[in-house]
Amino acid sequence: MDNSFFSKFTPKEPKFFPLLESLAEVSHKSAEQLITCVK
Repeated sequence: MDNSFFSKFTPKEPKFFPLLESLAEVSHKSAEQLITCVK
């Protein structure tokens, strides 16, 4: 079943996947830093 709502968010070009991977890593590290600052 093709979900058209989520298919809009998937990148059409595979060159964006490394960019999304690095963006996820940066946001994960910043979330960890935020958690340590709040504690």
